[in-house]
Amino acid sequence: MLIFLFIYAGLIKLLNLSFFRFTISQSPLIIPGTINLISIFIPLLELLTALMLIFTKTYKIGLLFSLFLMNMFTLYLMVLITFYSKIPCACGGILGKTSYTVHILFNLLYIGISLVGIYLVKKSRPSKT
Repeated sequence: MLIFLFIYAGLIKLLNLSFFRFTISQSPLIIPGTINLISIFIPLLELLTALMLIFTKTYKIGLLFSLFLMNMFTLYLMVLITFYSKIPCACGGILGKTSYTVHILFNLLYIGISLVGIYLVKKSRPSKT
């Protein structure tokens, strides 16, 4: 589920880069001089996260990246809906048509999936005793 999410999110942003760039330029939390960098960095980081989740040698760090990305995006959304009235949405697909509350709940589900994955990885390590 995490792999699909990050491949989808990263590709949608890259395939609609001008829309993504325009939308994040409307955010009161994004510094105008960083928009071009952020508009490339975020989708590439999402695709890198998906790639890390695919391979056995990197899936542990992929889970940590996943948790980090989902936490940062959820925090970003929560700050926007708490302190600002005009909230831009660069989300594609079904999430772009939902409320921010639904989007945050969706993110919390994926944070939970990341946490379960991290727990299972730690649990499967052989003990040092």
